[in-house]
Amino acid sequence: KKKREQLLGGIKKHDKVLTIGGVVGTVVEVKDAEVILKVDETSNTRITFTKSAISQVIPQDAPA
Repeated sequence: KKKREQLLGGIKKHDKVLTIGGVVGTVVEVKDAEVILKVDETSNTRITFTKSAISQVIPQDAPA
């Protein structure tokens, strides 16, 4: 539980994240209980998720 709180508290702009629904996106904005993710570069599609929907932060050096 403590690790989960650290994960959600440490989310910042430009982090690449995976949601519990399997959506991968880049953090554009972090609000109190919400995170806005850019999920498509070509159409600039953005989706708002609750922070609790974030499953993991994907390391920058991870293969695509």
